[in-house]
Amino acid sequence: MKKIKILHVDDHPVVIEACKEIFKNLNSDLKTLEIDDARNCDSAITKIELSAETTPYDIVIVDLQIPESSKGKIIDGDDLAMFAKRKLPNVKIMVLTAVNDNFRIKNILKDINPSGLLIKTDINSNDLLIAITNVIYNPPYYSSTVMKLIKNQMSLDNLQKLDSIDRKIILQLSKGVKTKNLIEYIPLSLSAIEKRKSIIKQILGIEKGDDAAIIERAKEMGII
Repeated sequence: MKKIKILHVDDHPVVIEACKEIFKNLNSDLKTLEIDDARNCDSAITKIELSAETTPYDIVIVDLQIPESSKGKIIDGDDLAMFAKRKLPNVKIMVLTAVNDNFRIKNILKDINPSGLLIKTDINSNDLLIAITNVIYNPPYYSSTVMKLIKNQMSLDNLQKLDSIDRKIILQLSKGVKTKNLIEYIPLSLSAIEKRKSIIKQILGIEKGDDAAIIERAKEMGII
């Protein structure tokens, strides 16, 4: 197996050294990791440019909160990730950051589309091992905060699929109306209403659950 070249960019040496120690515990078929590091943007730029001319990095791990380069060419980790993708077309970007606000995470997913996105407060050493393995073999890998955001965003997008009748069904259920009595409020047959309820559960991301689960999820999403 060829060496997997990794560049880890972080302005906190303790983070870089801790990750190196953790990566030593990878299973035997991953012992060919070759880990380089950069403590600032200038060093990272130089190493990325050099690797583009010689042996490209396979993975660049980057923290978002790093000081800008001396010439202001790269202002943060976001810029550096995009720079790496331009210079190394086949590189996989793994973002390891303490930033956890939803707006920033959405932009990272949209603009960088990383092979891995981990919020530092989400993970321990074992999670990091799982993450790097997935980034190598089965990307993408996202930590729990990122997954929750993605799930919520998908649910919000799905809300557009609910029509007025679906919303009326949910509203009547929230008022305590039993399914068998919904025909008094909804101009559909009982079988059609049952089918609607199944579709509503799919849209709301409910795998198992009764009417109470629909009501609870609808309240969480601001439908009722």
